[in-house]
Amino acid sequence: MKTCLNESSDWIPQSLSQILGIPNERIDLLKTQKIYSGGRLAVLMREINADLSVCSDRMGRNSLHDVLMMVREAMCLQTEYRIIELGVSDDHKNILFVNPKMTTEYIGVDITPTAFKFISQKLCPFRRIKMRSVISAFEDLSSPSEVYNLGDEPSIFLLLGWTYGNFAPNKIINTIKRIMKPNDLLVLETATYTGDNTKSLLDFYQHELMQTFFYEITDEFNLDGVLKQLWIENGRKRAVVSVMVHNQKRDNQAHAVVLNVARKPSPREVVTDFTEKGFQELTHILSGDRNVAVFAFRRE
Repeated sequence: MKTCLNESSDWIPQSLSQILGIPNERIDLLKTQKIYSGGRLAVLMREINADLSVCSDRMGRNSLHDVLMMVREAMCLQTEYRIIELGVSDDHKNILFVNPKMTTEYIGVDITPTAFKFISQKLCPFRRIKMRSVISAFEDLSSPSEVYNLGDEPSIFLLLGWTYGNFAPNKIINTIKRIMKPNDLLVLETATYTGDNTKSLLDFYQHELMQTFFYEITDEFNLDGVLKQLWIENGRKRAVVSVMVHNQKRDNQAHAVVLNVARKPSPREVVTDFTEKGFQELTHILSGDRNVAVFAFRRE
């Protein structure tokens, strides 16, 4: 098995080797396309978020809805704009950035044609807003012209959900930058590490629904063993890793297969990663439970 986790992913097996006591050469990284295909993991994450009340507004704390609204206000939108969503969400979050008087167009980029059903229904009453779908993985796009017709109005790019943590920072930021024009805006939502929320981030991946999902994946690859969710950390690098530990008959030794790596940067690290790549931070706001942050950036 080969990894598609690029950009200095060697620290992952090295960290796991220390925790599991399994040599690096017996730790494989599973190709992640199988994990994320068809939006399966994205849907599951929303169900678990709801069950665990992640970003809930209990005790008067900011819900994710509140945070998105505050970020929208902080962007001070005063001219017409198009919305380009990278990975189409099927909940209310993308609709929060639609303004019937200012939004000219909605463009969704997703690998799954059925992903556009929900947003189509929501936009139906707004007849002046054009809608277009781009069937593609957004990380495969190389220029703005592949996404939209170049015009004077600015674009707001939405990257909602926890997609950001599934890619190496340089890879995903460079991808986003090359399909944006100067002065375009980006709204980014991601799970974040705030120093005291390791347990709650682990709880998410140890949820029964997530366990079932990963066992289904391992069945597809004919892997049989013990599923573990582990917190690994190496300097600024930290992640929740889902790994299957199993014995191989050919050598009767323990092996491990990494199923998923979900990076958990701190809010300040996210800002640093983007500003070093030519983005200006407009704001970032944490949810009440401090597990999720929403950022607004402008491409310089």
